Amino acid sequence: MSKHSPGPWSVVDGHYPSMQEIQGPSFKINIVMSATDINFQDYLSRSADARLIAAAPDLLEALEQFVAW
Repeated sequence: MSKHSPGPWSVVDGHYPSMQEIQGPSFKINIVMSATDINFQDYLSRSADARLIAAAPDLLEALEQFVAW
């Protein structure tokens, strides 16, 4: 298995209204959610992507348990 940053990870509002952050124990990833070249569908996609990335440690654990089973 490859190494990864341990969870938990979460999605929170950023320091600016047009930003969100994925936060982990040792990092933050800023995501631009609103800009002149981003439409509503882009906003929805970025929001979904952020939640999927934040769920990665839990998804990995579930897959490892499934494989072990």
